[in-house]
Amino acid sequence: MRLTCRSCGATGSAEVVFGAADADAALMLAGDLPPAVARQVWAYLALFRPRQRALTWSRTHKLLAELVALMAEPTITRKHRSFPATPALWRAALEHMAATRDALNLPMESHGYLLDVLSGLAEKAATQSERDHEQGLRSAPRSAGSPAADPASVAVNLPQQLLHSERQARRRLKLADMTPEEETQFLERQRDLAR
Repeated sequence: MRLTCRSCGATGSAEVVFGAADADAALMLAGDLPPAVARQVWAYLALFRPRQRALTWSRTHKLLAELVALMAEPTITRKHRSFPATPALWRAALEHMAATRDALNLPMESHGYLLDVLSGLAEKAATQSERDHEQGLRSAPRSAGSPAADPASVAVNLPQQLLHSERQARRRLKLADMTPEEETQFLERQRDLAR
C-alpha cells in the first residue's frame, strides 16, 4: 500500500513509512503537540517542502522537535520582549501562515516568521485587553458622586492600577516592558506596601 502525505507530499509504502526511524520519531513527536494545533502543523510543515521534492522524514522530525519545544514554553521572546504563547495564539499563527502561503518565500528555512506572526498576534491581544481594562476603569463610577469606596476594595485594586501606570510610564519613556515575572514581583511589592 502506498501512502501520500497531503501536506508534505512524501510518498511511500506503509512498511517504509512506519518502518523508518525518522518517520516513527516524527509521528511520536506529533503526539506531543497541543490538540488545538495538531491539524494546522501539518499544513505549516508543507511550507518547508523543497520544490519538486518531498519533505524528508528527518527534516520533518527536526522541524516537529523544534515546534514541540517552542510550544511547550508559556512565553516566547522576540525583539527583546516576552509574549504569552497560548495554544489558541499558536493556532491563529499557524492558520495565518497557511492563509498567506502564496505571499511567502518558499520553501521556508526556519520558524522565525511564524514566531514574528505569533508575537504580533500576542501583542494585538495584549493591546486589546489593555484597552478593555482601561474602558472598564473609565466606565466605573467615580468616587466623588458615589458612596465612599470600600477600603478593602481599594487595597485590592490599587496594586493593579499602579502596575497599569507603570506600564504606561515605561512605554512613554520607551523602556522595555516588564516580563511577566517582573510584573508579578511588582504586584507583590505593592500589596506588601498596602498592608
